[in-house]
Amino acid sequence: MIRNIVFGGCSYTWGQSLHLFDNSDVDPSSPGTHGFDENSVRSWDYQKIIDRRFATIVSNYFGRKSKVDINNGGSTWSIHAHVLKAIDTLTDLVIIQTTNFTRNMTDGRNLSMETQVSMYKEILNYCNEKNIPIRFLHWDWPEDMIEIPNEIKNISMKFDGKYSFFDMTLKDEYIVDSKDRHFNFRTHKIIANRIIDNIEELGLLKQPKYD
Repeated sequence: MIRNIVFGGCSYTWGQSLHLFDNSDVDPSSPGTHGFDENSVRSWDYQKIIDRRFATIVSNYFGRKSKVDINNGGSTWSIHAHVLKAIDTLTDLVIIQTTNFTRNMTDGRNLSMETQVSMYKEILNYCNEKNIPIRFLHWDWPEDMIEIPNEIKNISMKFDGKYSFFDMTLKDEYIVDSKDRHFNFRTHKIIANRIIDNIEELGLLKQPKYD
């Protein structure tokens, strides 16, 4: 059986709007070329999204299967629930993309920042108990409001020297267009390569392994 990598995150991990890009290695069209069409976004081409998101690129590189929440979007609560359910005896690595702490208000839970941080720690502790390596990347961790705990910071990846990759969503070359600030195909490949480099630097995974 093919072993797996479990990914937790929000729409940035799920791959929102990746169906708008072609499969070539050429960078996607400049922002605004595709335009933002609500009808197009509702009629997802799910296979294109799966094929192009960084979770699939990373997993394919290491000969693993990616396990991503089937539901688009996500809060800390849903990330916590998905990851703990998805981990199994074939899981070789867990990668968590933390999301904005205010997302929990939208699903009616209104969890405090401290509670949400403790939920990420629970995932970390569970992985440690199972001897499964885990890495974090952060969309928008408000370090001015609550510090990243050292045990999480020590296993977090940086982008452009920062723990949060929120700034990338403000730059046109990384996003779909001005109305949809999710990452384009080129950016998913950039993130995938950063994750692959980090995994290889630390020796967290070896090449294809099957049971």
